[in-house]
Amino acid sequence: MQSVVLRRPAVLAALLFVLTLALYWRTGTFEFLNYDDDVYVTQNAHVRGGLTWAGARWAFTTGHGANWHPLTWLSHQLDVELFGLEAGAHHRTSAVLHALNAALCFLALCALTGARGKSALVAAFFALHPLRVESVAWVSERKDLLAASCAFGCLWAYASHARRGGRARLGLCLALFALGLLAKPMLVTLPGVLLLLDVWPLQRFFRKPAPGAPVPLPSRAPTHPGEVTGSRVSYGIFLEKLPFLVLAGAAALVTLLVQRSGGAFGSSDAIGLEARLANALSAGGLYVWKTFVPTGLCAFHPHPALAEPPRGPWSPGVLAGLALLLGASALLLVLRQRAPYALVGWLWFLGMLVPVIGIVQVGLQGWAERYTYLPSVGLGLALVWGVDALAGRVRARRATLACGLVVLAALAVVSARQIGVWRDTRTLLAHALEADESDVAHVNLARALEATDLAAAEQHYRRALELRPSLAGARLNLAHVLRAGGRAEEARVELERALASAPGVAALHAELGLLLAELGQDAEGIAHLRRAVALDPTEKQLQNNLAWVLATSRGAAAPAEALAIAEQLCRATGHNQAGFLETLAAALARLGRFDEAVQWQARAVQLVPAQHEARLSAVLALYRAQKPCLKTP
Repeated sequence: MQSVVLRRPAVLAALLFVLTLALYWRTGTFEFLNYDDDVYVTQNAHVRGGLTWAGARWAFTTGHGANWHPLTWLSHQLDVELFGLEAGAHHRTSAVLHALNAALCFLALCALTGARGKSALVAAFFALHPLRVESVAWVSERKDLLAASCAFGCLWAYASHARRGGRARLGLCLALFALGLLAKPMLVTLPGVLLLLDVWPLQRFFRKPAPGAPVPLPSRAPTHPGEVTGSRVSYGIFLEKLPFLVLAGAAALVTLLVQRSGGAFGSSDAIGLEARLANALSAGGLYVWKTFVPTGLCAFHPHPALAEPPRGPWSPGVLAGLALLLGASALLLVLRQRAPYALVGWLWFLGMLVPVIGIVQVGLQGWAERYTYLPSVGLGLALVWGVDALAGRVRARRATLACGLVVLAALAVVSARQIGVWRDTRTLLAHALEADESDVAHVNLARALEATDLAAAEQHYRRALELRPSLAGARLNLAHVLRAGGRAEEARVELERALASAPGVAALHAELGLLLAELGQDAEGIAHLRRAVALDPTEKQLQNNLAWVLATSRGAAAPAEALAIAEQLCRATGHNQAGFLETLAAALARLGRFDEAVQWQARAVQLVPAQHEARLSAVLALYRAQKPCLKTP
């Protein structure tokens, strides 16, 4: 039975697919999270509209979320088109993609090396490892899965190109690489992986066949001294990579521009280069360590440089990471002739980490488990081939295989436990606080609690501010919670403290302006609302806030100005934004134009009945006061 399976790669690929899908299938009962899933799906109007021409145009032109990955947006839109906003269906799509990646990883490595058994073990190590959970169980990380599917397809096609040659096969590699970049630009270093594979196992680096002659793929990958030989470099393998490099450069440039315009580099500007380099070394060592000891995993690992008070960059963890990376690199370089697979796998791992290692810092994390999704294949390759070579020398291959299967089973058990952590926002962030406390986890958990437990939400916001007092956003949210709890004066104090440290944040001025209007200080409130609009003139909601207060305030009402703003907002949104329509109705009612006010307020109720029906009743009450003969709404 074993020999039949090994002789049929398709059977092994199907087995890997089924086992991986079985492990992750229960994510189909999980919820969307308030941690980026709102940005990518639940609160994204362009995604909620499903797959349309307008949505596709937006996907290719937007920098929403400070990223450019149109294929990822199209994938989310397709899920909505097929399944609506059923969270379980979106999760099942991710599970299927990861299972497909397990099969593709095996088929690609098998085609490259000719070693079915070892390729299957590497693919299983990749698919079942707990470090994969974040990429699969988090809907927002669909980009990892799509990019990996394209990358594995590219490697599989590259093996065929190496064996048979031909522009069509190389063109297929290039097309799959381009699709991968459209899913996640992290693939920019994949051309380097192709060059590594030219050295081992393809042995193309030191070959220069006759023009037009195909390069034969060895029946198995070389594993001992003398098999990787050659005296002349084949410069053709560099020339064929030029189109890949052009695409990679273009993707990198677009990504940098989008992230710069989207403000994603704010954290990079706030963290010095020395601190970023130190954290990169620490993170590199952590990725290796967590591969072998997958404990302490959670949704967010804070950057050490953002702690308050700041800590010095050169901690024992950084020095340990430096020692590990330098020591392993030096050892594998010495062993490059005896164990070429080890150096190739190690450089695969390091090379694919470069775009996400944090030298150019994007976000607030020090390291993230999702970043290992593709780099881990290189480590798995080096590990499996190395253990097999050692087992062959001591003639213990069967015992080693048995131990390897036990390790894979243990990894699957740990993964199953980690998968359960992602079932909903509260479970995920409570676990994150236990594993690696951070202000980000406190803030996001507080957001999840706001609808049901204001006291608990307040507690988490205050703890976040203890960890990082400069968090203007957390103080804004705390003020919102206090205001919702009827503690308006306390909310005002928090907003004024936030503005003292961040006077240029439009949202702070807007919240304070609304609060002051609520307290009857209309003139001061309107001043803050005008300041918010001046700071961010493209944000329509800020304009609507100003128009609402101008229309409804008691002492400084300006309904004519409010009407002009509201009419402009409603025209810009096709009269399909309920909040803008309600402001329009309020302004019309203050001007005595009740027929029109009732019409637009009724339209707002049609769009969002639960939120705007009460105010329709208020407008109708005013209408009846003017026209007592009115009997029905």
